[in-house]
Amino acid sequence: MTVGTKAKHLFSGGHGFLEAARSLLILKPNGLIHWPAVYVNLCYALELSLKAYIFHRGETEKTLRIIGHDLVVALDTAKRLGYIPPTDKLAELVLLLKDSHKDHSLRYLKDETIDLPEDHDFVIWIVDEHFKALAKQIPITSL
Repeated sequence: MTVGTKAKHLFSGGHGFLEAARSLLILKPNGLIHWPAVYVNLCYALELSLKAYIFHRGETEKTLRIIGHDLVVALDTAKRLGYIPPTDKLAELVLLLKDSHKDHSLRYLKDETIDLPEDHDFVIWIVDEHFKALAKQIPITSL
């Protein structure tokens, strides 16, 4: 698999997680919003999209495995490689979600309480803007 193909798969996979989160907020299966599922999807959207950028910029699959689920390391690595986030709110969101994504608290509901942002539409906007910025910075559509 070429670098471009791998980066495109990571990017499109991440975008799928973003769309899944958006769908859960819009559709409200059974009239409820399952907040952990929304934020698990958003975390994976961020993780895979940042890894797409990192891989496209020449890092190896080994580097991606070392980053693992650490959103802070993924964002810092992408920025070191030239990524310019669309808003400072992205870093704030990553800091808020980092622990519960890294230790799988959201996925396995390990803790009784997990701090999540209150303005979910704003969170979706942040992640949307992040994807738009990535698409401009690594022209993923041309891969």
